[in-house]
Amino acid sequence: MLTVDVHSPSQVNGTAVSIPHNILGLASISQSAGFIVVDTVTNVEVQYDGRSTVLVKVGPEYANRLCGMCGNFNGNMMDDKVLPSGQTARSDTEFGNSWKTENNDLR
Repeated sequence: MLTVDVHSPSQVNGTAVSIPHNILGLASISQSAGFIVVDTVTNVEVQYDGRSTVLVKVGPEYANRLCGMCGNFNGNMMDDKVLPSGQTARSDTEFGNSWKTENNDLR
């Protein structure tokens, strides 16, 4: 598990690490243009500014295989805002709120 906090060092599995850092065989962690960047061996890159912005990039092998806050990656942006129930969201607020989870659900 990676923990990033603007007020304390980054941690990997509860251990403080300096950036850049390699997690052998899994990912590398670096910093670029104000973002912490996690680049995985599975062609997924996550960028986080430590506050409110998360950017996710995936390779073409994920086309038509995704769902959730980032859409379904089928090339049609008009059908990306789907709720966990499979229905289309009526608003951005409904869409965002539908994918919320409590922190303790992530453990």
